[in-house]
Amino acid sequence: MLLALCLLLQDPTLMISPSQGAIGQPFEVVLELDHAIGAGLAMGGPDLALDGSWVVLEGPEVTAPLGSAGTLTRVRWSVMSLESGARSFPGLDLMLADGAHLKVEGATLAIGAELGADEDAPRPLPAFQSVEERAGALRLAHLGWALLALLLAAAWGLWLKKRRGPASESHVQGEWARFMALRELATKVGKDTANAPGGAQDVSAELAALLRSAAQHRVTVLRPGQADEEWLARMRGEGESALADELTPLLETCEQIRFGGLRPTRFALDELLQSSEEVLAHLAPDAPGRKETAA
Repeated sequence: MLLALCLLLQDPTLMISPSQGAIGQPFEVVLELDHAIGAGLAMGGPDLALDGSWVVLEGPEVTAPLGSAGTLTRVRWSVMSLESGARSFPGLDLMLADGAHLKVEGATLAIGAELGADEDAPRPLPAFQSVEERAGALRLAHLGWALLALLLAAAWGLWLKKRRGPASESHVQGEWARFMALRELATKVGKDTANAPGGAQDVSAELAALLRSAAQHRVTVLRPGQADEEWLARMRGEGESALADELTPLLETCEQIRFGGLRPTRFALDELLQSSEEVLAHLAPDAPGRKETAA
């Protein structure tokens, strides 16, 4: 009776995104399983019972999102279909840590063909366009006018630089604007580029700098050169214990990615950015909510 009740509470879900596409287009398959602590999957991600008309590009990637306290397991694959039409993605058979078996229902997909409904043959390649070449003698006058134009452009650029130089320093982007740009960069981070320039290590380094910079607006006695532990201890000493508690797990995760060898999955990196966004929303002066409050 207790085992049956546990199975009902788990209620796993299989999500496929997008639900329709074309032959050769990658689809993201995500399994989410809610469970008691220590009662998740018995081993790595389950096997996909796929025939030769499917190709598994990545996975399984098994993660436990930040903040789930070990009660949520997420498994991700990247697959593509080699056939068109209405397709059925098979369900999964899960083996749980307590020895129980759990079945997950499959899903349906709509895969479009490479040709349209009224096409029955491959489309022809576009024909070469004839180009009529016209060439004339290069005159010294043409060279003179081109040189004059370059000199005028250079002079105009120098004048603009001198005129706008002092004013441009006052338009430095705030933490919220820089965070939005960082989120865009993080969407391009994949499993094979985590340690590449612009990968997870660079994202975590910039994120830690943004969090500390935004906190400086509230606690001005802190010094940017201090280590995280000393910095957070000084913050608590100034009466900002709640803020220090919010920042501690975020900065620790950034530290592990930068120097501890942690290679986060795409989902774990998204969770870290989402948690940081909630903190920055009430710290960064240029955050949308802060602007409305100030108005």
